[in-house]
Amino acid sequence: MSPVRKGVYYCDFCGKSQHEVVRMIASQTEFPKKAKCMCNECIELSGEILTEEYEKDDLSLPSKVIARLCRTIEFPPEYRQAGLSILNYFSEFLKQKSPTIEARIRIEQLGNNVRLIVDSNSGEMEIVEKTLQSYGSIIKGESLPEDHLEDPLHVMALRNKLEVTAMELRHTRDLLKLTSEEKEARISSLESQVKSLQFIVGSGLQSVSELSQVFCNLILANSSNESLAKSLEIISRIMERGIRVEDKIAVEKEFQNIARSNPKILKEMSEFFRGSLAGVGGNILYSWLVPIINSLPK
Repeated sequence: MSPVRKGVYYCDFCGKSQHEVVRMIASQTEFPKKAKCMCNECIELSGEILTEEYEKDDLSLPSKVIARLCRTIEFPPEYRQAGLSILNYFSEFLKQKSPTIEARIRIEQLGNNVRLIVDSNSGEMEIVEKTLQSYGSIIKGESLPEDHLEDPLHVMALRNKLEVTAMELRHTRDLLKLTSEEKEARISSLESQVKSLQFIVGSGLQSVSELSQVFCNLILANSSNESLAKSLEIISRIMERGIRVEDKIAVEKEFQNIARSNPKILKEMSEFFRGSLAGVGGNILYSWLVPIINSLPK
């Protein structure tokens, strides 16, 4: 079927019309009706699939991955898609700022929580952190793209990205209006939504969750032990979405698995959990962890 029907373009992959998506890209051809089309949603999905394949084959890993940086941001549902778009662009921003740095950047989702993970050489991580701070500053509106990028084309590309974000928010808002009158009443102006999203992303990139970073480092340090790393990842994800009483059995199971693999890690975790920086969630984990540590052979 032709991707152009009655003057309207349709995506060759998902079938959505140009009116259902933020942007439709059409191939160049002398015969418009034979153009191949792809919507922005399918383009983003393709990028995610390719990223996953790179990770499976380990093609994008730096030569010596010995440092990891994590940032976790919780998005309201209506901001998540546009927020993901901004986070994905950090990879391009880092290349423009520091083209010689070897880094692997990936994004993980758990409900409305989104985690940005950067793996790099420890000697380069300070530059990565400063670049992330700069990016967050631009997103929050505290500085301009030209304050951090020298190439006018790079400046223009970032400005365009932020404009596309506003379009994505507008599209999500329109969908909410169609699906629920109740939600329609809660929708604020597009301008305030853009400012709110930029503040959420910018603040999330500039602030560091001590607990999230501790787990990121533990997972990286024990990546060679698949079972151990998986247990740490499960506990980390539970922490990020918020500890609940019903999580106790699942968390204790993972603690037991860690104890079998490397009991020293449990003792390291307990030291951090009982500290004030770990917060309420850390205190709950500490109360579940202590009996397991006490049951270990002396």
